[in-house]
Order: sequence, then structure tokens, then C-alpha cells
Amino acid sequence: MEDLDWITGDWVNSLMDGVQLEKWKLEQDSLVGQRFLVVDKDTTLMQNMRIYQGKSTLEMRVIPTDAPYSSLYECQLTKENQVIFQNVQKSFPELLEYALVRDTLIIYARGRTQGMMNEAVFAFTQVEPH
Repeated sequence: MEDLDWITGDWVNSLMDGVQLEKWKLEQDSLVGQRFLVVDKDTTLMQNMRIYQGKSTLEMRVIPTDAPYSSLYECQLTKENQVIFQNVQKSFPELLEYALVRDTLIIYARGRTQGMMNEAVFAFTQVEPH
């Protein structure tokens, strides 16, 4: 998990009608994250995330709060300030990429919607340095 310590901290992404907040911390042998949506003074937990060492590679489990299931992504690439996870059984997002570019955490969600490749990009700035 030391290779991914650049993800830890509180990150904010400004939206037209509010902000997304992503919080990551190291807990024992895992990175644990939560994503919130903040609109006016209402804060909603959108999903829980956990990155941990699986049997053969790093794995990321994403647990949406509005769905009765979780999604498991396996690490495809990890290098300095970048990690890519993939779940070939999901159409969107099939790929989740986290990259630290200067002081911005960029999250790319890639996959197919209606048979076409699509990408959503989220740019987060750190609220408090870690």
C-alpha cells in the first residue's frame, strides 16, 4: 500500500450544483475510501471503496450505497502516481484509473455505454495535504 500513499487524504471536485468529496486513508493493510456528494448543506455517501492485496494482485472493491451489490476490480498497472483497475464483467466503468498529476488527483472511468466507448474524467484537488 505504500506505493499508493499518494491517494490518501481528502480530495474535492467542484460540480455545477455542488461538490464531490473523496476521502482515502490507510487502515491496517488496505486503503479505504469514501465518495460523498455535497449539495447545499446535504451530504450523501455515494460509495465505499477498498484497495487491498488480493491473491495475485491489488484489488479494488467498490460498494455503491444505492445498489445491493459490489464490484471487484483487479489491478492492471501500477507505477509512480498511477494505478489502473479493471473489471471485464462490467460495461461501465470497466476501467478505473487514478493518477496524480502535479497536485490534482485525476480519476478516469472508462467503458461501454450503449455499445460505444465512453470516458468520464473527474479532477480532484487535495483539501488537506497528507
